[in-house]
Amino acid sequence: MPHGSAQPASADAADPRLDRALGCVQSGNYGEARALYQQLLDEGVEDPDLLNNLAVVCGQLGEWQRQADLLSQLLAGHPDRLDARQNLGVALLNLEKPDQALAVFAEVLAADSGRADAHRGLGRACLLLHRDEQALAALQAALAIEPDHATCWRLLGQAQQRLGDDAAAWPSLRRAVELEPGGTEQLAAFTELAKAAGRTDEAHALLAQLVGDRPDTPALLLHLAQELQAVGRSDEALTYLLHAVSLQPNDPKPYVLAGLSLLQMGELQQAEELFAKAEALDPTDTAAINLLGICHAESGRSTQAIACYDKALALEPGNLAVTCNLASAHRGCGNLDQAIEVGKDAYALDPACSDAVHGLMFSYSIGSAELAAPALQLAAEYWRRLRDSSPPPARVLTAAAPQPQEQGRLRLGFLSAEIGAHVVGRFLESFLCHYDRSRFRVELISVARRYEEKALELARHADALHSLQGMEAQVARQFLVDRRYDVLVETSGFTRSTGLDLLAHRCAPVQCHYIGFHASTGLASIDYFIGDAETADPAFQDQFSERLWPLPRPWLTYSLQGELPDPASIALTERPILGSFNQLAKVREQTLAYWGAAMAALPESLLVVKDRHCVDEQVCQRVFRGLQPWGVTADRLRFIPHMGSHREHLECYKTIDIALDATPWSSATTGFEALLMGVPLVAIRGDCLSARMSSSLVKGVGWPDLVADSPSDYSAIVKDLAADLPTLRAGKPERQQRMLASPLCDAADLAAHLGDAFVAIAAQAGIQPT
Repeated sequence: MPHGSAQPASADAADPRLDRALGCVQSGNYGEARALYQQLLDEGVEDPDLLNNLAVVCGQLGEWQRQADLLSQLLAGHPDRLDARQNLGVALLNLEKPDQALAVFAEVLAADSGRADAHRGLGRACLLLHRDEQALAALQAALAIEPDHATCWRLLGQAQQRLGDDAAAWPSLRRAVELEPGGTEQLAAFTELAKAAGRTDEAHALLAQLVGDRPDTPALLLHLAQELQAVGRSDEALTYLLHAVSLQPNDPKPYVLAGLSLLQMGELQQAEELFAKAEALDPTDTAAINLLGICHAESGRSTQAIACYDKALALEPGNLAVTCNLASAHRGCGNLDQAIEVGKDAYALDPACSDAVHGLMFSYSIGSAELAAPALQLAAEYWRRLRDSSPPPARVLTAAAPQPQEQGRLRLGFLSAEIGAHVVGRFLESFLCHYDRSRFRVELISVARRYEEKALELARHADALHSLQGMEAQVARQFLVDRRYDVLVETSGFTRSTGLDLLAHRCAPVQCHYIGFHASTGLASIDYFIGDAETADPAFQDQFSERLWPLPRPWLTYSLQGELPDPASIALTERPILGSFNQLAKVREQTLAYWGAAMAALPESLLVVKDRHCVDEQVCQRVFRGLQPWGVTADRLRFIPHMGSHREHLECYKTIDIALDATPWSSATTGFEALLMGVPLVAIRGDCLSARMSSSLVKGVGWPDLVADSPSDYSAIVKDLAADLPTLRAGKPERQQRMLASPLCDAADLAAHLGDAFVAIAAQAGIQPT
């Protein structure tokens, strides 16, 4: 709202401070203007224009109470000053006193009914008082006098929206944006209505058109880019953001947003450069420092990430997003206890924050069985709070009624954040390539776009692909309900970008989890957790809120990406080479006890550790310190960082003889990879689901004798395997063939059994294919 305009003061016109103060106002140097006017006032200068000008300056500085006091003082001696009375109304609005402001604007209009600014102020006051019909009339009167006022069109649109007339609100808010494309309030109101009305594509098209007409409007560029980022179009957003950078090379915000687009696209190095530039421009920019930390964490440099987060928290103590990221960084480099403590701090800051709860639940999931109880308690509290704070979707099914050609088919929806080149996508591909299309209609529901060709490939295997990215939660829930799924399968659990929160209210008659998480979701509306005899062991039922559903075969199969490398050994030493390509987040004290026992049993052995965190010297030192009590010296360790393509990663298995497991977060993807390359995996069988993934694999390929329950058993198995090293190395091709012929690579068999499971759990809910 306008604060009025400063006028040349009449008293003591010869005083040069008056001209200097007015010049400061005109140049936007309000602080100096305020000091000059206050100095004159303190010296006893009595001039209504001086009071008015000082009040205007205070308004520009956000000193609303001081402005109101000055204007009241002015009006006490000059009640006919309508400009001062109008500004007093604005000051009262800014002081959140709309009832008093309304009375002031009414006084102005009683004296001059042709003032558009008074009608506009009256409309704004009525909106704040929820007198929406009165607001509508006042704003229409203002526009009749001043038809091209952007803020008035916005307020009118908001009044119409409040009155339930979205059809009228849309052109009003659109007009506001067209009149002031760089107005942040206009842009925010327009896009908010677009989301609520399901017209985001139309809104984005208009904003893009306005950018074309006014390409040098930074606020418009940034707003459109952020809206595109929110719906998974970061690649398109980047073009606008790079132009914004060129327009405002000394403003950190465009750099931060451009870096965010690159980060979302997986371009870590370029993103890191832009975040570093933003921090250099403003060393107190916590957003830039936080995002720079994320780049370090994604690149395996957890120690540097933690330093960034600590710096951001020193600048802004209690920043929730940074605290969540700090917990994740501690977890990523294997400091689970510290990750849990920081995660609890984040939860204490805001128990309703999904990121805080999801991060803490993930930390609990990779610990021992003893952490199942606090995890279930935390989940129960979170889900209860989420359900209480959000209404359930309507139960009227208005869309996607079964078509005639779908009769007799069960409708399956897969809700996933990993539709693309992600390990979950690779495991999901096994079902998508082989499901019986005469029995099932399968739809993929993406909650987070992935920028890989693999995403399009997976989508082509399904009957349909839908995106929920950028949708408000209630809109997304209603969409899921309207799709009329018989069984809704969630694949992400508490991992990144999950859509799990959408299922806090039931969106399908049967909801289950499969693939992506390794512990209970704690969500009562998730009916089943699908695993196998190892991972869904009935002995684990008290660790789950879901009913465990074991498949009569291994729960996963690995979808091969092209031809496998030749599994030959290229080891150039006669010393046994042990190896682990697991995330170093898995390699904690318990794991190191197993590894240490194995290396003590083979004192000539070497250990190759390969993970992106191997670039972090402190993480590597932690592993070394954990092995030292077993007599392991530094010259027996080799740390290899992430490198090259997936095929080049597989080639690295040629260098090792025996793959070591981790516990209680055991090998899954790396276990598949080792076995596919003919490397025997010695599994550690633990007492929770996360500790059983590796034993499921090893038993699935037919080697139950490679499963250990204790460090002593583990070291004995490893020593026995290494007893005849030439034979062990020469046996890689035969072991690869055995793996390829096993259920672990039989995608068609998995699809058949998984399909049977979906039919059976639907039948238990009384659902038959329509």
